[in-house]
Amino acid sequence: MLEIMPGTIIKLGGVNQEGEAFTKYLYTEERPEMPIYEAYKREPVEDFFLPSFGMKLKRTSVYNKNQYEIASIIKGSAADENGFSLQDPVEIKKIKLLEKNTIVYAELFTRKRNKAYFEVNLAIGASLDSPYFF
Repeated sequence: MLEIMPGTIIKLGGVNQEGEAFTKYLYTEERPEMPIYEAYKREPVEDFFLPSFGMKLKRTSVYNKNQYEIASIIKGSAADENGFSLQDPVEIKKIKLLEKNTIVYAELFTRKRNKAYFEVNLAIGASLDSPYFF
């Protein structure tokens, strides 16, 4: 992909987690200096948590926009190292950028399943220079 010029549309195919083939068309752009910062500005918070903290969130409440459930966890990520499990409920209390937009900081409330639903207020941080982007 390094030889493809920005502004090119490419066809990408693969197999999803269910084993089904898919085809997507992608518009290439020049890589931003901090891709996660761009995601933070543009994406819904549940989409932003996967590349920054390694947890995919699924909204669980229509009324409270900050309540989620963990749908997947990337091994070795901040979420994995902090003991999160699939289907743990998570409420996002605060999220902000620190150190001139180089670190993302989030305050969460959760009931960890692997700790017998022990209630925890947790602060978690991650660098915006993530290894989950190329």
